[in-house]
Amino acid sequence: MTHVYTRRTTQVLFAKRLQSRISILALILCSLSAFSLFAQAQQIQPLPPAYPQIRFGLFGAANMNWHVANFTDLGIPKFVTTDTVWFTNPPTIVKRPDTLFFRSTQTILPTFGIALESVLSPTIGLSARLSYALHNTTFSVNEEQTGVLDDSTYLNTPYVVHHSISAALSSLAFEPTIIFTPFTTGLKIYGGMRCGLFVTRSYDQKLQFFDKNGATLSDGSIDRLNKNITLTNAQFNFSALAGIGYEIPIEGLTLAGGMGRLSVQPEVFGMWGLNPVVQGLEWNLHQLRAGVSVFYRQEEMIQRFQENRRVDTIIVYQKRIRNPFMVGISKFTRDTVMTVEDGKRVRTVSETLRRVDTAFSTPPPRMDVDVTAVGVTEKGEEKKLVQLRLEEFVVQRYVPLLNYVFFDDQSSTLHDRYVRLSSDNTALFDVDKLYQKGTLDIYRNMLNIIGKRLRQFPDAVITITGCNTGVGAEDGNTALSAARAEAVRRYLLDAWNIAGNRIIMKARNLSEQASLPKTEPDKIEENRRVEITSSVREVLDPILLSDTMRVSNPPTIRFTPSIKTEKPVAEWSLLAFSEGQDMKQFSSEDSSKTDAEVVLGAPQANALPSRIDWTPPKQGDGSLKLHGALEFTLSARDADGKSGFAHGFLPVEKIVLPDKKIEQFSLVLFGFNKSDISEQNQRIINFISSIIRPNSKITIAGYTDRTGDSAYNRTLSRQRAAELARLIDQPLSKAQGFGEDTLIYDNSTPEGRFYCRTVNVSVETSK
Repeated sequence: MTHVYTRRTTQVLFAKRLQSRISILALILCSLSAFSLFAQAQQIQPLPPAYPQIRFGLFGAANMNWHVANFTDLGIPKFVTTDTVWFTNPPTIVKRPDTLFFRSTQTILPTFGIALESVLSPTIGLSARLSYALHNTTFSVNEEQTGVLDDSTYLNTPYVVHHSISAALSSLAFEPTIIFTPFTTGLKIYGGMRCGLFVTRSYDQKLQFFDKNGATLSDGSIDRLNKNITLTNAQFNFSALAGIGYEIPIEGLTLAGGMGRLSVQPEVFGMWGLNPVVQGLEWNLHQLRAGVSVFYRQEEMIQRFQENRRVDTIIVYQKRIRNPFMVGISKFTRDTVMTVEDGKRVRTVSETLRRVDTAFSTPPPRMDVDVTAVGVTEKGEEKKLVQLRLEEFVVQRYVPLLNYVFFDDQSSTLHDRYVRLSSDNTALFDVDKLYQKGTLDIYRNMLNIIGKRLRQFPDAVITITGCNTGVGAEDGNTALSAARAEAVRRYLLDAWNIAGNRIIMKARNLSEQASLPKTEPDKIEENRRVEITSSVREVLDPILLSDTMRVSNPPTIRFTPSIKTEKPVAEWSLLAFSEGQDMKQFSSEDSSKTDAEVVLGAPQANALPSRIDWTPPKQGDGSLKLHGALEFTLSARDADGKSGFAHGFLPVEKIVLPDKKIEQFSLVLFGFNKSDISEQNQRIINFISSIIRPNSKITIAGYTDRTGDSAYNRTLSRQRAAELARLIDQPLSKAQGFGEDTLIYDNSTPEGRFYCRTVNVSVETSK
């Protein structure tokens, strides 16, 4: 098991500031220094699957019923034969004793039911079945007689009396068994019992008379019983049960988004009756059942074990040290989390050890450290902070969907930057979860978005048009264009199971909307593409994403650190946190790194920045989530080993603005060197016009890509912004054009350049 350790050092002030701020009263603990050791190891399969595993299903079978019997009657005696003694005067009738017995018989009848199985380990499991079975049978025996047929009839010739009992039996049974799986091939051995309740238990008893040639006598059949007589002493049937089955998974058939599969199981069961069918009679029922079960079984669960160790050490400074180290009390916690990864269930069991140790040390040399914080307005003016105001409101983004798929030179293979899913994972794809993604990351999910929408709109038909650059080796190569279209089509067929008759294929050379001039490298790259259009506009409509935006007021916080020391500062760290959760950390190690949220002032003589400006992000994973107060701590150490720290805090007021809403729009697919509005963008413009209110705050910004003359691009971007302002009836003063001076997306890819040819509109409305 591999362990990975990380270390983090923070210093916290435990001191009481006097109102005059002239002196600081030292406490018993002059300072606390904490460091955390975090060891985490995780081991993924080949750990055994998690148990129990449940499967349930239906079964049907042919059931051979073997009735082993030896009895004379079922309560109503058979016809008792008699002999007449003629030499007496008068003649007398003598009844002979009944010595005829009904013997064993077999029938084959259907049985069916439901089954539930629980696999407890790789070799042992439990099964419970509820079955319904028919056990109908007919017992018969022949008796040769001469003389009296009945009390009023006498025959001089021999005749045959045929005795028969037709029993109508059926049972509802509960069959608990233990499953033994000696191998991993699917072979299962069952052992248990069958507990049956007879739900039908009636019989008919008849006898017929035949002559010695088998012909029915003129008297016909004599029915000695009323039909459907109930066997009052037949209620329960208990049998020992043993069987064998072989489970065969149906490969390729996956249900419930990859969470379960079907399997079939041929099986044979034998049941040996333990008690008679009718109490007091020698009549036992044995069964041999051969049939097939169909099971729905969940995929084997992957079990992941994760061991965490967190040992915190607090350094306590004392002048006199008796014991340099004290081990804390260990606490163990265990958590279990169920997730789905690649369509399979994963159970993650985490065990965490937590302990706080204490190290005692003499106080280090001290130096004077201080840090203050002020607010900075949007105009750059400093503002004294009494509290930090945090506003929350709803933001909606309308991200356009570029309907082009780009390829490498002379290639028809989908590029790796396009996100592709397996067919098992498409059910888990959720467009709403793309909110934290940037526009280009959303575009790279474009094929999945189209696949999802084609499922939502089953009547939609798309047209995939493959294109080439029309220059060099690709010029006139429509076969390459067709292959590019086929690559897109094949992905939609295989991953999203879109019917082939819903996709129309076309191939051409240069696109009708080609980027010009076609010989420039950027334009060549943009023309190596597949274009997708749809009969239903919703398939390619912009994506609507909603989230909560958090904005701090003032928007920027300026920290001013101060250190007085004779030696150079070796290292420093400024940590902003709230209720124990880190918000942002600045340090001497990170001061040279570029961070869009942070602006460092000119360094002081001791290498400490004169100021640190932090603009908390408004959206995304790093958005400001403050509660109660924003605390900040500055710690530093100089070349002589002297250290110091300072602590401050800002109260936070959190305000939710339910009546405030910001809607952001992007218009894309402006024609090259054009500022006119396309039909697709016209629908967006109509929607923008419908949501504008008299108090709405509107900003309009136009952009271009990197190609062409920069001055011309600024003019073109202003023309695009002005055209949009005119269409939504806004003053031209609200329209700005930045051209290629501000490239809002990476222009090294064709999609980045297409998305830069846009106008962004923001509508902020407070009700």
